[in-house]
Amino acid sequence: MTRQALSRRLLSLLAGLALLLVPLGTSLALAPTASAAPGIVVDLLTVPTSAQPGQSVGASARVRSTSGTVNVQAVTIAVRNTSGAQFDFPGATSAAVPTTGYTFTAGSRTFAAGTYDAFVAVQISGTWYNLDPHRSFTVGGASSGVVVDSLTLPTAAPGQSVTASAKLHATSTTVAVQAVTIAARNGSGAAFDFPGAKSASIPTSGYTFTSAARTFDAGSYDVFVAVQVNGTWFNLDPHRILTTTASNPVTFSQEFNGNAGGNANSGLGRTVWFTDPCWKNADSCNNTTVQYRDDHAVQDGSNLVITADTKPDTSQKCGPNVCTHASARLTMRDWSKQGAPTFEQAGGHWEARMQLPLGQGLWPAFWTIGNPSTGQEWPTIGEIDIMENIGTKDAANVVHQTIHYGSPDVNWGTSATVPSGDVSGWHTYAIDWDNSTNGHITWSIDDQPVRTITAAQANAKQAGLWSAIQSHPQSIIVDLAVGGWAGPPPSGAMSKQMKVDYIRVYKNAMR
Repeated sequence: MTRQALSRRLLSLLAGLALLLVPLGTSLALAPTASAAPGIVVDLLTVPTSAQPGQSVGASARVRSTSGTVNVQAVTIAVRNTSGAQFDFPGATSAAVPTTGYTFTAGSRTFAAGTYDAFVAVQISGTWYNLDPHRSFTVGGASSGVVVDSLTLPTAAPGQSVTASAKLHATSTTVAVQAVTIAARNGSGAAFDFPGAKSASIPTSGYTFTSAARTFDAGSYDVFVAVQVNGTWFNLDPHRILTTTASNPVTFSQEFNGNAGGNANSGLGRTVWFTDPCWKNADSCNNTTVQYRDDHAVQDGSNLVITADTKPDTSQKCGPNVCTHASARLTMRDWSKQGAPTFEQAGGHWEARMQLPLGQGLWPAFWTIGNPSTGQEWPTIGEIDIMENIGTKDAANVVHQTIHYGSPDVNWGTSATVPSGDVSGWHTYAIDWDNSTNGHITWSIDDQPVRTITAAQANAKQAGLWSAIQSHPQSIIVDLAVGGWAGPPPSGAMSKQMKVDYIRVYKNAMR
């Protein structure tokens, strides 16, 4: 290191030390950070608003680059108390931050009573930058006696009419609230609340509130539940970021509100879904003994219902074995035409709202596969597992997220937990796939990011892996398998159902 470089480094360290030594209750604590990160701005930062000492709370931020995609070694939400001591939220991660924006959701942690200053910090080329704005929050204020178990937000395009819902409960006895609502604030603090506020008696057993519909302009919004108790308003944790992205057309959407008893294509006006014939192959769809049939995937007027039962056509073979179960595996690839797609896309936002069955040997999945009609085969054509659940081999709140690409196969997976309850409840499973050269794939559950892989990480995993991902458009498969990775099902009769509220694909990634 040269003398000049050493001097600059010492000055930087001294400046950072000076900031840490200044009590955050003074005006300097909330003053603009001295050195802004090159090309990164924060559009929105959410912090706890009702936390009590020892309560686990989180935070999130919406950041974007001002020009091109910026690769950050780490992004985190930093926290300092009034003495300058560090209490950062966990969950720092590397990220590729595009001009369209990136949502970072920190892990949860507890705090002692007191006042804290929070801000986004990013590391670029080995240097940390503390970004404006700063937000202060207090732990240990008055309590409403109500906590939020879940807050579910829509995926919204500008001008689209959407609702939101929340499940909350009283901590000890029933709480009479004069009003409960779902509030929204933009980056300037202006109110854009969902309509439909109402009075309610909230018991300890739980209460579900669904707002009326409204539209939003393009932008990012801090959304949270607010309750009025004895004339006082309380803004409850958790906070969620709702982002509406301009110029992001829907490329595929099915709400599954066709005629009750209709097949998966009912209401579409064209054939999109086919029953996958893989059960007839030698490996019988990943070594299962399930016969996939059209009549096991029907609409009930508001959902697609896939049923797995013990009523196969026993005259049929699943690979070399007699079929023991019947279910449905729907694919957008027409295998009578070598797997030609009815829909495919590289990149974008892919999302489904689903309710999964619980039980031994059940293997529900929402995933994608590349195009074999090009003459290439799996895993070269790629596979993205947006959500897989393997029954009782995992806890009831666990799902798996994996990619298969390259040659040899990069079986690159991890597991995540749903934010509340277990997989038998309604949850939204999604990926945001930025297919640019420095892009990323981010998995989310109920609009909460749980995993990101970047182009740089992919290429470090296997040379040229990101290019392989970029060059292979994907199509959707949704199925309820039995056996295979989930292990053998129990003996005896069985009937289990998986429900799908909707499947939507947008042209561009939303985070």
